[in-house]
Amino acid sequence: MATVRGRHHRYSSIERLIRDPITHLPRRHTLPRLLNLISVQVSRLLKLPRVIGYPYNILIEPTNACNLKCPLCPTGAGLMTRKVGFMDFDNYKALIDEMAPFLYTITLANLGEPLLHPRIFDMAEYASNRNIAVYLSTNAHFIKREDILRLVTSGFEKIDISIDGASEQTYQIFRRGGDFHRVIKTIELLSKERNKRRRKTPFLNFNFIVMRHNEHEIENAQKLATKLGMDNLQLIAVSIPHYRKMSKEEALKYLPTNPEYNRFKIGRLGPELREKRKEGEACIWAFTRSVVNWDGTVSPCCIDYDCTHQFGNAFDEGLKVIWKNNKYVSFRKKLLNEINLIPVCSDCSATIK
Repeated sequence: MATVRGRHHRYSSIERLIRDPITHLPRRHTLPRLLNLISVQVSRLLKLPRVIGYPYNILIEPTNACNLKCPLCPTGAGLMTRKVGFMDFDNYKALIDEMAPFLYTITLANLGEPLLHPRIFDMAEYASNRNIAVYLSTNAHFIKREDILRLVTSGFEKIDISIDGASEQTYQIFRRGGDFHRVIKTIELLSKERNKRRRKTPFLNFNFIVMRHNEHEIENAQKLATKLGMDNLQLIAVSIPHYRKMSKEEALKYLPTNPEYNRFKIGRLGPELREKRKEGEACIWAFTRSVVNWDGTVSPCCIDYDCTHQFGNAFDEGLKVIWKNNKYVSFRKKLLNEINLIPVCSDCSATIK
């Protein structure tokens, strides 16, 4: 049976430190990577704005185009103002070449559907050949039958498939414009191909954002994940993004009734974080990982969907230089000392208790 993990999609400090690198140490370990990992974590624990070392995970955005209209996503809601485009493959290769000595993982995703990129399999293969674990996050609509084999053999370590429902009716409430049956058929084919080739990867993860309209289907979602041959059902507590200034009535449409999956309380003016931010704990993103968008702009995390904080362009300057420049250092200082003055961070739930 598929395992069930998560509720709040957050981790303790120790788990955060080890969950990605240690998982892949047997195959991904090199002395430079290990030394870099130690340097980065020492910098984070000592709260050094100018990090010693470089990110060991990069979120790489193949494209910010998407076929769905999910209401809590800035892309789906039409709130993103930056230009829509696709990452140049040669620029991608240069980025991987530059950062490969330090990287344990890359995630091909961000604010679009990565499988829309015409060279997504080449991207995975190129990084995998440099002994980097490649993660993919997808809505699983743009997978042809002839693509199934490449999904299994291109080097993807893990594929997160966003479904958020165990029935067509529930799925369509949030994944607007999606085809539930098409997604299910794709997963069936993918699982069969993986089993046929007796491979353990890609690890197939059923992403389930727990909301009011779907919380009754959690048990059925686990059964469906097991039936499809998936490895895990990932339960994720819904977030009300900072850019959606919701009324109480609108927020209640999304927040589940089960407090186990609800991080918010409803005030007179709308949703507020139910739990207080951990005192003295800064978000790990600015210290351990980075985001490179399709055009090369470097931003702090996926929450900054419009790149309001741009630290430079990785294709022009190189990510190593940008990682230690004054803009990044200044951002980390503010993150440590004045997080509430950063709009994109002040309402983020990444560091709640």
